[in-house]
Amino acid sequence: MELNSVKEIMRRTKNLTSVTLYKNEEELIKKTINHIYPHVDNIILCDDNSNDSSYTICKNYVDFDRKILNLKLPKVISDTWNIVDKKNFMLAFVNTWWTLVLDADEYIEDGFYKELPNMMNDKKYDVYGIPRKNYIDGEWIKTRKTVAGVLDATYPDYQLRLFRARCRYCGSVHEELTGYMHQRRLYLSEDGPHIIHDKTSQKQKLQDKRYDELARRKIHFVKPKFMEKIPDNYKE
Repeated sequence: MELNSVKEIMRRTKNLTSVTLYKNEEELIKKTINHIYPHVDNIILCDDNSNDSSYTICKNYVDFDRKILNLKLPKVISDTWNIVDKKNFMLAFVNTWWTLVLDADEYIEDGFYKELPNMMNDKKYDVYGIPRKNYIDGEWIKTRKTVAGVLDATYPDYQLRLFRARCRYCGSVHEELTGYMHQRRLYLSEDGPHIIHDKTSQKQKLQDKRYDELARRKIHFVKPKFMEKIPDNYKE
């Protein structure tokens, strides 16, 4: 798809675009899209070289509604880019003032969307931290470590997922958000709202293996030259 065609599809608003990178998520991607659909102006999806029916499922949504954009990474890019490269690639297509990033196995409890207009209209904050509940095989896991003993998710596991569209990611193993000054953490209550992150133990083992391998290799992010003069707390 040509860039000009993409720009025509993505409508300019002052509101919100959701962004989701997915790979082999045919069992969950429908739930994620259906849950976020009523609350956002645009949806950007990107297939990370899936070998199941995930891409076809998302393509069917695109055929139904033009507010959804479904990208696809070629295998050579999927194999060579890290998670930061892939997410920043998707963020380049955002054409609204705010961005909401969700994984394909995540959704946000409904109470969040009731406060969403107030959060986006508050000029004081650039980023919002949302508490996350992590479930494995349906069990809420408050604290866990990877196979290599690296501390992974500890409740409330705040995630910076709602942010002004100028923000970008840096890092390698676990991406970090940059390009903002003021953040706010949402009020913590076990009743919500939370990001609900639900995965199988099999998928968790594969993820742990990948993260542990990256940690052993001690991969660090190096700012490109064009970013050297841009501070991490940059604000327009």
